[in-house]
Amino acid sequence: MSLAEILEELPKLSAEERGKLSVYLRYLKLMDDPEYRAELGRRLKRMQKGELFSMEQIKEMVIRLESANPAMETSLGEDWNRPEEDEAWAYLHERKGP
Repeated sequence: MSLAEILEELPKLSAEERGKLSVYLRYLKLMDDPEYRAELGRRLKRMQKGELFSMEQIKEMVIRLESANPAMETSLGEDWNRPEEDEAWAYLHERKGP
């Protein structure tokens, strides 16, 4: 099908179909962008290593949770056996105290 034929058919699509087409075209554009694909790869590697959140995101979540419920203690229970060099563990430990 040629581009001219596709363009001729577009007005016949419903608003919902055009919306889905728009999303799909955006996806195709992103997949053609080497920088986007490289960033996607970096994020996937971080997630596979267990780094689901950045340190900044963790800090924001802790602050938001503590401010939403001042009586809540940030628990570092025995089941969370993390080495002290783990930045997230160290941050929470620092906030709670020894």
